[in-house]
Amino acid sequence: MNMKLAAQCSRGCRPAVGPSAGAPPPVVMAGAVASPGKQMLLARQHPPGPGRHLPSLGLSWTSRAAGVVVASATATAATSSRQPKEEDRRASRNISGFQPSIWGDFFLTYSSPLASSSAQKAWMVHRAEQLKEEVAKLIAASSASSLYNRIHLIHVLERLCLDHLFEDEISDMLTQISNVDVSGCDLQTVAMWFYLLRKHGYKVSSDVFARFRDEQGSFAANNPRGLLNLYNAACLRTHGEIILDEAISFTTKCLKSIAPYMETSLASEIKRALEIPVPRSVRIYEAKTHIAEYGKETEANELIVDLVRAYNKEVKWREQGYVPATVEEHLQVSARSGACHLLSCTSFVGMGDAAAQEAFEWVCSVPKIVQALCIILRLSDDLKSYEREKMTSHVASTIESCMKEHQVPLEVARVKIQEMIDETWKDFNEEWLNMNNHQPTELLERIFNLTRTMVYMYQQDDAYTNCHVIKDTINSLFVEPVSIA
Repeated sequence: MNMKLAAQCSRGCRPAVGPSAGAPPPVVMAGAVASPGKQMLLARQHPPGPGRHLPSLGLSWTSRAAGVVVASATATAATSSRQPKEEDRRASRNISGFQPSIWGDFFLTYSSPLASSSAQKAWMVHRAEQLKEEVAKLIAASSASSLYNRIHLIHVLERLCLDHLFEDEISDMLTQISNVDVSGCDLQTVAMWFYLLRKHGYKVSSDVFARFRDEQGSFAANNPRGLLNLYNAACLRTHGEIILDEAISFTTKCLKSIAPYMETSLASEIKRALEIPVPRSVRIYEAKTHIAEYGKETEANELIVDLVRAYNKEVKWREQGYVPATVEEHLQVSARSGACHLLSCTSFVGMGDAAAQEAFEWVCSVPKIVQALCIILRLSDDLKSYEREKMTSHVASTIESCMKEHQVPLEVARVKIQEMIDETWKDFNEEWLNMNNHQPTELLERIFNLTRTMVYMYQQDDAYTNCHVIKDTINSLFVEPVSIA
């Protein structure tokens, strides 16, 4: 969300589309409008622990009164109004060409055809309640089932986004499962057990996989589903977990080699997981895809001041054609020019008592999990927007800084940036496990879901700029009915 959009939303207005929408320019940005990938925010709090953690950026966050922001904005506006028209035109050409919305007012009048009548809606609600009761009985009966069946049931409910209906039941099951000895279970069961517990914040050791690995780093997985379970489990790795690093390498190679020869729904699931692992995927979109496949199976002003300073620094970089010498130098500025903490705050809206004042204060302190979110988003953006941005007078990206720092060509820099993303996911996963003992799970889930959404937005292309890229996704989620085989 750029500052222009944020300013409009705070006034209760509908966001303007394109430069001709009549909205005042975002003067606090000194002529720069940044995409979410440029909106990164890190803080000096919570320094990294031992090992390779988040960069030590040495950022300084100073408290300022709201008047400073107003004065800064007013001064900038006054200066801008005296600029020659030619300079205005030149500056406008330096701003990324965001496309107008392809949806217009479609969703203002849209209503689902599946709920066209009150009788039909009432029937759907009644039927849903009946099914909910039946599933609740199924969960209760599963206590006498095998470990794999219990884990699989939870996994299916979560993949189909039905877990919110049975939170208490699932919580009880997870408590029981966490105390189970899995030393005699097969790899497929252990991988799913590890994945579910880590996903829910349990600090289970990756040593449970040691007995499945040989001296060459191979794992005793004898079927595609077992490989996929191990791959998704290993994606919840943290720093120093060599065995999970090896598991990623092994399973990625194996899954890539077998997927082309498979024609089942599992092949599609493997392909999607290799693009975005299940722990990092957008749950609701993944759920809609999984439904069809499952049927075939069995808010702070002082921070705004920092945004203004950072945006001005980026404008200088752009005008001078300056390329930061290292990726870390780049992040020292581009991190503070972001608004990921604000995006995190907006995700708390509507949560009621679960998101009290302390929750917003926590996010605005920029804890390490939010720092990790910011880095993942920024680097993911640069990977997809580099080709487009190099065609315009734009701020140098982290890719260019990486090329300069390591004296490597573009493709090598891309690989290094992707490696940084993967390493930062380890930071994220580590903080996910640590923060579960200090913050409500509901808040952490919002941060996780925001990260997943941003990863999806930049998976194939810069979907924030090129909005047509996710047209089919939005249409699938909000317009098309779910197809059940």
